[in-house]
Amino acid sequence: MRKTLWITVLSAALILPSISLAAAPVEVGLGTLRLGGNLQTVYGYSQTGKWSFAAKRVRLILNGEFPEQRLKYLIQLEALTSPALLDARVQAVGWLPKTDIYLGQFIPAFGFYMPRSTTALEMINYPVVLTKYAMWRQVGLQTTTKLGSLEGNLGVFNGYPASNHFTNVSYDNPGKDLLFSSSYKPLGYVQFLGYCWLGNAVLAREADILKNRFGGGFSIEHKLSQSMLLTVRSEAIAGQDRLPFSGGLVKSGGYYAHLGLRPHPKFETLVRWEKFDTERSDDGTAWLTLGVNYYLSGTNAMIYANYIRKKMEQPGALQNDEFAVQVQLAF
Repeated sequence: MRKTLWITVLSAALILPSISLAAAPVEVGLGTLRLGGNLQTVYGYSQTGKWSFAAKRVRLILNGEFPEQRLKYLIQLEALTSPALLDARVQAVGWLPKTDIYLGQFIPAFGFYMPRSTTALEMINYPVVLTKYAMWRQVGLQTTTKLGSLEGNLGVFNGYPASNHFTNVSYDNPGKDLLFSSSYKPLGYVQFLGYCWLGNAVLAREADILKNRFGGGFSIEHKLSQSMLLTVRSEAIAGQDRLPFSGGLVKSGGYYAHLGLRPHPKFETLVRWEKFDTERSDDGTAWLTLGVNYYLSGTNAMIYANYIRKKMEQPGALQNDEFAVQVQLAF
């Protein structure tokens, strides 16, 4: 198995630099169209003795604009899911002073990582606390206002989260969810974040459920020299969930701390500590992730290697540390 792993890594290192990654515009009847994509494959080993090789993301991205109408659009498809549609978003630029309007199905501006492209993730997995609270793609409307170094977002969406069957995320959900978020960049390499999600939905028209999230954090991406980049990032999120029918309120919270050092444009070392817990005494989770990235052509062609040490508080939970290698090709 070890031999197979290294063959996979070395093959990617030899093949990927030879691939042209430049995206070219496509001729269309009106406006502009650009094609992009993201291919991620993972080879991993878990402590339970399971080896795996899988395609993680196979995505096609279409975006463009209608300059005269001051409209932009984004469509993103995923070959590994059904339905294949991920994003279908229209962006109105300049219709309001210093404000863009987003309408359709897309990821709201919640936290640092959620609105970012998956090609920009420094590690293979999202932070644990984000996966616990993320509402992922929603159907709704969001406004983004930029005033110098300050940015504010307001949004109304169908429901939270799309993967939870207790939440009505259909188009007729009377309990809409609200988003409030802001970011501030006092310096070019420092960013502060604050956000909240007020979630309310109706279960089978009989019982309300509540899902509120409040969070904030900071991000520093500072060049120590011409070729050395330091990344320091942390977020903390707290949640309130009222369960259907019981009416009980469950509080939870978590955080992550991320440190990355890129001494050379093609090489980066990373470490991330993260923790999530609820009011219950036996359901805490803590992960320590150590990572190394090799950039063949920036984030367009790169190789990730992550070791994840997991600590679970659940009685009888198995220790299941993981080691994974991921190859990414984005265009």
